[in-house]
Amino acid sequence: YINFSRQKPFIQELTEYENLIVMQTLSKAWGLAALRLGLGFTSEKIIDLFNKVKPPYNINLASQQLGLQALLKVDEVNTNIRNIVQQRTEVLEQLEQFDCIRITVGTETENITLINALKNYE
Repeated sequence: YINFSRQKPFIQELTEYENLIVMQTLSKAWGLAALRLGLGFTSEKIIDLFNKVKPPYNINLASQQLGLQALLKVDEVNTNIRNIVQQRTEVLEQLEQFDCIRITVGTETENITLINALKNYE
């Protein structure tokens, strides 16, 4: 789920490696988990090879249309991602306030549920 990662995305390496294929899901950040839809980024040479075998394994038209509609909402999705990442930081800061917590590590968790559970634990 690269949208939530602090690591450099591999998509930036496409020009360096002609055989690199970067796959990205549209499930979490884009809210399309039920579609099992994603994107692939690679060289034109590899895309040409994919297109030779694609027809029998292509996705249906409804999934294509929903995916395209979602991609038009990039600003909304980016705002949601920034909010989620900010909440992650706030949760880690709050976790450090609990005596029962010895170590905190970065994670993508259900923030509010976690904090409420910890408050109820005390």
